[in-house]
Amino acid sequence: MPAKVAAAAANAIEDARIAAAAASIVFAHSLLDEAVNEYCAVSALLNPDDWRSFVEDTSVALRDVEAKGLEELRRDAVSKYLKKLSNQSLLNRIRVLHNVCEVGKNEILTGYSFDGERIDRFDKLRHNIVHKGELQDVNDVAPELEFIERTTVYLSALITHRYGIVIGPEAMIEAIK
Repeated sequence: MPAKVAAAAANAIEDARIAAAAASIVFAHSLLDEAVNEYCAVSALLNPDDWRSFVEDTSVALRDVEAKGLEELRRDAVSKYLKKLSNQSLLNRIRVLHNVCEVGKNEILTGYSFDGERIDRFDKLRHNIVHKGELQDVNDVAPELEFIERTTVYLSALITHRYGIVIGPEAMIEAIK
């Protein structure tokens, strides 16, 4: 009997570990997902013209041009585009943000290298956990969670780099922890 109790306890502990890892993946993905949407919105707010290539073929009525003006119509078109973009994959949204922010070969965050394939795998992992109940790939999540956290900081740095935003020392201390 003690061996059965020990085995049952070990199984319960392993199930709890897997459930906690899966929940951590879903939570981290949710944070990054919303951060990407917010960074896109901040970029559009700071300079809607950066989004011109995504909305330049938008049709508008002449009466709207006369009533609202070009700048307001551009902001409206960018806002609509961002709503559509928010339904696309996480990787696609980050790539669009990269395009808008004109990253090029610049090192944005020391010691961090953006890895689209890793983001895509993480996105699929979260999808499989939430929509298929697949938990077999959640063994060692700490490196993945750290990568997602660094990606969030990187995207923030991307915005500050592109728009020349200076963050005060208190905020930077929090960002690099």
